[in-house]
Amino acid sequence: MNIASNPWSFVSADVVTAAPSASPTGLISSAGGVVAYSGAAFAPVPGNFVTIIGATNALYNGFYKVLAVGGGGTTATLYSDKLRYAGTVLAASGGGTIIKNQYQNYVRAEDMYWLNATAASEAIVLDKNGNLVWDAIAPTTGNYSRSKPYWINGLTIQALPSGTLTVTVN
Repeated sequence: MNIASNPWSFVSADVVTAAPSASPTGLISSAGGVVAYSGAAFAPVPGNFVTIIGATNALYNGFYKVLAVGGGGTTATLYSDKLRYAGTVLAASGGGTIIKNQYQNYVRAEDMYWLNATAASEAIVLDKNGNLVWDAIAPTTGNYSRSKPYWINGLTIQALPSGTLTVTVN
């Protein structure tokens, strides 16, 4: 991942995803917006941000800060402002996908360009809350572009199986 210069560039190694265990052990809420994650190992470290999508209890879906990682990456303590300010403890859940967030602030994307895509592969870009920004399926091997200035509330790449995704920011 290179976000030190413009355009930003991402490759498949920058995409980090894992699956929470099935309910009721995968995602466990407690007071103050804290959520305990248990499931497949993943690489984020404390201070990184992640996005959860597709959880059995959809109230868990959204943006989190990683507070701690343990168990060889199979457990983590996460924090959500959304859950903290909702002032409620959710029923335990699981399932879905946890994805490392590449950029947590608003960004104005001038262009997204997928270089060297492999035929039939799919690139999926979400905002930090798990909302779809771009879903591209390469019909043939080559380069694909989406050129339109727009604001994105964070950047989370769910899938990038081949090539390089470049994002020109302003």
